[in-house]
Amino acid sequence: MAMMNKGEKTKLHILDTARMMFWKNNYQGTKVDQICKQANVNKATFYMYFKSKNDIALSAIDANTDQIINGLFVPTFEKIRTPVERLVSIYQQVYDYHLMVYKHEGKIRGCPLVNMGMELSTSDDMIRKRLEVAFKRIYPFYVEIYRQAYGLGLTKVKRDENEMAVLLHGVMNGGIVASKIENNPNYILVSLNGAKAVLGVPLDA
Repeated sequence: MAMMNKGEKTKLHILDTARMMFWKNNYQGTKVDQICKQANVNKATFYMYFKSKNDIALSAIDANTDQIINGLFVPTFEKIRTPVERLVSIYQQVYDYHLMVYKHEGKIRGCPLVNMGMELSTSDDMIRKRLEVAFKRIYPFYVEIYRQAYGLGLTKVKRDENEMAVLLHGVMNGGIVASKIENNPNYILVSLNGAKAVLGVPLDA
């Protein structure tokens, strides 16, 4: 992998700062001035790399999606070969991460993609469409879990595999939202049973 030059490092630093602030404070509550102050850059530098706050939000969605896919799904699928174990591992890792944040900050921050979608999807169609693309990048992992489980005879549920992916992803997101509202990471693990039920495998599997 090629090393980044100074400009690329600066752009990434501004983006990572914005990502964290959007996640912790939400989009509307984060101003460009605040991003610049937190990143220790001036506004001219910010606008050298990003046209607007909306522009950096779109980049944040892409970066968050990359992190979820490359930090969670890809390594899990490389390490674990069986479908139910993959599903359980994904939930356990998500739970462990939010538990760590909760122990450090006393708050469940939720999923950065879902947070932005709940805040902006009805008011900013550009954001909504980018989030739609983000979710569609994640669905194939759930498709593979269902396809493999059905092929191995672990489930008798017959459903369109893309619809199953939407349902499984929705259960995960619902668990994270419930955890954020209740400020309790255990709701993530509770929702694993919902995912197993949707998939059609035993709860003790």
